[in-house]
Amino acid sequence: MVQYDKVSGVTDISRYSEDMAESLGGGSVICFNNLRLSDIASDLERRFGAQIVLSDPDIAGSRYFAIFKHGETISDIFTALSRNSNMQWEQRGGVFYITAKH
Repeated sequence: MVQYDKVSGVTDISRYSEDMAESLGGGSVICFNNLRLSDIASDLERRFGAQIVLSDPDIAGSRYFAIFKHGETISDIFTALSRNSNMQWEQRGGVFYITAKH
């Protein structure tokens, strides 16, 4: 599991347990439990009313464990997911483009 503190900029990597997600509770929690990036993108499109384009089929199948519980924006979420992975993102004209890092 990757935890990113947007105030301090600190990223922490630790083992994930499903009990952790249950203990967080609350309606504002966004939790991705071993989800493919394509599924995460679909969820974020619904939650934020955004358009997300995954330009690489390999990156679309990448799986993530992540929990966001502090009202993070879609940009915050993509920044956190890209910190320790092979994806990168950019926003152009209201559309989020996800590509593989080169």
